[in-house]
Amino acid sequence: IRHNVSKPILAVTEAMRCLAQGERRSSLIALKRDRQDEVGVLFSAFAGYRASLERSDALAREAELERQQLAAAAANMPVGLCMFDAERRLVLCNQSYADLYHVPEPLTRPGTPWIDLMRFRIAAGLYAGHDPEKYVQQLTETIDRAERTVSLVELRDGRTIDLIHQPLPGGGWLATHHDVTDLRRSEAKISYMARHDGLTELPNRILFRERAEEALVEMRRDGSKIAFHCLDLDHFKMVNDTLGHPVGDALLKEVAARLKQVAREGDTVARLGGDEFVIIQTAVDQPVEATALAQRVIDGLSAPYVVDGHGV
Repeated sequence: IRHNVSKPILAVTEAMRCLAQGERRSSLIALKRDRQDEVGVLFSAFAGYRASLERSDALAREAELERQQLAAAAANMPVGLCMFDAERRLVLCNQSYADLYHVPEPLTRPGTPWIDLMRFRIAAGLYAGHDPEKYVQQLTETIDRAERTVSLVELRDGRTIDLIHQPLPGGGWLATHHDVTDLRRSEAKISYMARHDGLTELPNRILFRERAEEALVEMRRDGSKIAFHCLDLDHFKMVNDTLGHPVGDALLKEVAARLKQVAREGDTVARLGGDEFVIIQTAVDQPVEATALAQRVIDGLSAPYVVDGHGV
């Protein structure tokens, strides 16, 4: 009995102890083939249990490898990334996210409640709008809806963040935070340059056309009247030919400054090219108002000019 029962059971016990310590090798697989009784069934059950553990170990290794790959990818992303679970606890965030909002290291650890991160950002002034409670409420509603959202967030420190909120299956969400402040400034600068004259910084033909269309739409809508004042400079070519283009450019800049001085706030002063300018005068109640502006333009531009020491 000791040889046929006790010893095999002790062997199974020892093998189970080895499994508990992480040792997966055992000679019981070979032994079980020689037994057809209850002990053999015990051997078979042990072998199945060990195989199940081996599969679990393989899955765990794969999951850990995927986690490491995800962590490496997140760490090298140029945008801020953070992930939260269904309980609104932090799963991971990368260094870009921490740097973006100046988050201290303790708050970047897994398990940190989302609301704690928000309280930190509010205390640091890194939130949108002027009402922090309203800001948190809006974000909470976005989380509750579990809908993908893309938004531009204007922080109180002047930065613009491109925020993408992506819900995850089973709850939680993934969010990316991209600081697009410089990009937005570049876009605004390009848009400004495309619609303004490079020399005088007045609206150019493109912006003049846009403003004219807007004024005409408003005129048709409410019956208001507008006036267009078109002008060019007498003998400007002579100034360029005799005194040179630098003096001519300086003269154009002075003309632009004088036109802006005589025009009303809300009117558009544009340079169409060369020495050609136009003023869009809006909200003209009586023709005399247009006549008055035209006279101010003539008087303002007729005064003598001194450009780079030259009287013009």
